[in-house]
This record gives sequence, C-alpha cells and structure tokens, in this order.
Amino acid sequence: MKVCHVSTFDGGGAFIAGLRYHEQLLKMNVESSFLVAPKSIHKKISKLYYDHYAPSFTAKIANRVNIIARNSKKLKALKGDYELFSFPQTVYQVEENEHIQQADIIHLHFVSQYINYPGFFKAVKKPMVWTLHDMNPIMGGFHYNIDLERNKEVFQWMEAKMALKKKELAANSNIHFIALSNWMYESLKQSYYAEYSASIVHNGIDLLVYKTINNIEDVTSHSVKKKILFVAESFKSYRKGFDLLVDALNDEEVLCKAELLALGNMHGAEIPGNMEINALGFINDEQQKVAIYNSADVVIIPSREDNFPNIMLEAMACGKPVIAFANGGMSDVIDNTTNGLLVREVSATALRKTILKFLNNEIVFDAATIRKFAEARFCIEKQTGKLINIYKSLL
Repeated sequence: MKVCHVSTFDGGGAFIAGLRYHEQLLKMNVESSFLVAPKSIHKKISKLYYDHYAPSFTAKIANRVNIIARNSKKLKALKGDYELFSFPQTVYQVEENEHIQQADIIHLHFVSQYINYPGFFKAVKKPMVWTLHDMNPIMGGFHYNIDLERNKEVFQWMEAKMALKKKELAANSNIHFIALSNWMYESLKQSYYAEYSASIVHNGIDLLVYKTINNIEDVTSHSVKKKILFVAESFKSYRKGFDLLVDALNDEEVLCKAELLALGNMHGAEIPGNMEINALGFINDEQQKVAIYNSADVVIIPSREDNFPNIMLEAMACGKPVIAFANGGMSDVIDNTTNGLLVREVSATALRKTILKFLNNEIVFDAATIRKFAEARFCIEKQTGKLINIYKSLL
C-alpha cells in the first residue's frame, strides 16, 4: 500500500499533524510520501517531496486574463476583515505529479491554494482521505465560520457561489473525510459533503518526544509567579483570541500572581503598556518547545473558534493543564476536573475568572494524571493504526 500525503505548506499545524502520521507510517513499514507545493527552500525530511511544477512564463501571462486573475481582482475589491479566503482554482497540476500517480491512497491535508479543483478531482479517481484541519473544504472560500459571520454582508454571495462550485467540482470523487473533532464532524454532516463517508480520528503525538520532565531547569525566567503559556503562529489572528487573553490578564490580581510566556510571532500584537510579556519568539526545535511546556504551569488556548490544535496535545503530553473556551476539539478533550478547564462564555471576563480559579488553587491538577490521559488518547502509534484501517477499507 502506497500513501501520498498532500499539503500546501511545509509548516503550520496541519502540516505538523500530517507529518507526524507520515513519519509513523514509515516506521510501521507503510510506503508513505509527502508532497507539498513548490518552495524555494527545502526541508530535509524523509520522503518529503516538493512539487517540481511551477507555472511557465506563458502560463503566468495567461493568468492575467483567466479566472484566477479575475478571482484575485474580485477579492481585492471586497473590503473585509478575515484570516483567509481561498478559491478552488490554482495554477498547479498536482494530479500530474509522479507521487500522486504512483500512490494507492491520496491523503489530503491543508491543500487550499495548491489543489486545483477543476483539474485534480476530474483526473484523480483513486481513493482519497481528506483530513479537515479547518472548515475550508466544506465551506466556500472562508476557512472558519467566524470569518463568514464577521463579513457576511459583503461576502455572503461569493461564499455561497464558491461552495456550490466546489461541490460540483468534487462530485463523484472517492473521498473519505476525517474530522479531528465532534464539532468538525457535525459541521461536515451539515455541509454539501453530508453523504460522504467520514470518521472522527484525533491527531496523534510522539509521546517519546513530548513528555514530562521532572526538576527541569526553568528555561523561561526565574520568576516565582505562575507561568501562563500562549502559543500561536500569529498573535494578530482574531480567531486565536490573543486579545481576549491580554484583556483577561490585564488585571491587578492576575498580574501579581502570573507571568505570560508567549511562543510565536508577536509582530503587530497590541500589548498594554503596564503588562510585561516574556516573548520567546518562534521556535521550531521540538526539544526547546518541550522544555518551555515543562517550564509553564498552565497553557491557555483562548481561540474564539478552533478545531483540534496541536498545542493542546503537546501541553497534555508534557503534563500541563489547558484552559480554553468550550468550542471545537477542546470540548471533546478538556474535562474540567483532571486535565484543564473549559470557559463556557467567550469573553475576557469569563476567561479571567477561570484563570483566577487556577491561580488561587481552587482546583489543582496532577501532571502524572494529565500525562496518562494523553497516553490513552493521543498515542501516535494507536492513531496511525486507525488511519491504516481506514486506508485498507477504501482499497
């Protein structure tokens, strides 16, 4: 059995989750390859391939007058505040790549702006697995409902048009969807892909890498305050809710008891002048990340809307409790007693109250118990086994 994973980017949460499965499949003697869109700089990862196709000069000229150029012009003309909007048409011919042609199973991950719907789904009739890392495959152009709600007045007509077009283009394809959370599964079953087969499979994690480390030297600071860790690629994302976290922490009682550790790109984030943040920057090295998780007391995921963030798995594997709003995969995992706290109301005030419960020791968590939970739910070997069973059922 030959499996080819496909991703637009060679970074980000969707790629990392897919790469973990790819590497585990190789360990389990499954022929797995990973194809990503053309890049100028290549990462050296086993069986990771960069698509060699790049639009020719003639194609680039043609694109100025074809549908891709018109789509781009339409998007620029519409004023909105959103994270991402993707059209189903691209200049790439992924279906012609040798790794796609040689595979028995195609496993799609985040493929927006890479897969060209009209060409790909018409040409490829092999069994496909499509992991819903976000909502874009089951929406039109947006990637989460929150962006549609915030821009409905301007974008609703285009969103509806794109959804119908994608439904038409992907029709009759042999696709099995994987939802990472119950929320995503229910969203799928309310979409135009409702009749397609689907499974709920949580992401897995290498528990030999992400682990609890006793008596670790604090790699962040030597403050006696409790350390709150926030992790995100971009702190400017409205959906990720960093602004809510800052508002929740900007309180005298909280500030005297807690220190905020920020892991990721803080460029453009608005920080009150009276708040000190330990900015750790963007870190790719997993050993460094594990050390930071182990130095923290709690991890907070203040997303207004999210699916199944890797941060939650990584934190729990390191024995750390997670505080999050009750949406997406967080509601599937956090139990309010042994591994973290859910905040029912999406507001800075409600988040602050929950943070203070933790800071005041109204509820105390045990690292070993959280670790055992992660071992039971997120073991990469076990989750990869579930994928293999799905692959086999489609052949």
